[in-house]
Order: sequence, then structure tokens, then C-alpha cells
Amino acid sequence: MSELIDRSTLGREIPLKVCLPCPMGEDFECKDCPLDKAMEMIEAAPTIDAVPVVRCGECNRRLHLCTFDDGSEHFQCTNDKSPCFFAPEVLGTDYCPYGERGEATPCP
Repeated sequence: MSELIDRSTLGREIPLKVCLPCPMGEDFECKDCPLDKAMEMIEAAPTIDAVPVVRCGECNRRLHLCTFDDGSEHFQCTNDKSPCFFAPEVLGTDYCPYGERGEATPCP
């Protein structure tokens, strides 16, 4: 699975954390720095179309069913828009496009 980074955040953080305290001093030409080439490579890297998801374990429409010995948590989905609405249980790592991040629904 590919890992995703926020390119704009990385582009802001590298100069603040690496360039400002640069030991080469103010007269050093950044174009001579290997980090400048790395920044160019980051800017040129291909992008993908991705959006953050809300996993069932983070969704406010979940009902906690049980926690197994291996630590995996199982839930029931109470979101009537979700394709998992009628499923008897979902894992905390599952997700759907209708997830709503927040505190869990308390058990009745």
C-alpha cells in the first residue's frame, strides 16, 4: 500500500527545520545544497487523488460489541446510510464513505 504525505506541509517544514539552522551560514548558495535537489524531487513527485477516511473504530455511529484477546474491536454500525448498516458486526479498521468522526453512540 502506498504511503501518503502532505507535500505542502513538508515543503514548509523542511526549510524551517533544516534550512534556517543551516551550518553553512547566510552566504551559502542554496542551489549547492543537496536538500535543494531533494525539494525539487518532492515537488515533481506524482500525486494521487485521495481523501481521509473515518474508520469504524473512530465513527460516532458505532456501537461497541466486544474486544477479542488479540485486541481487535468489533462494532455494530448504526448509520442507516452505510452499506454496513445491516451487517452484524464490523471491525474497527473497516471504513465507509458515510463515517462520522466522533464519540461512540452509548449502548442502550
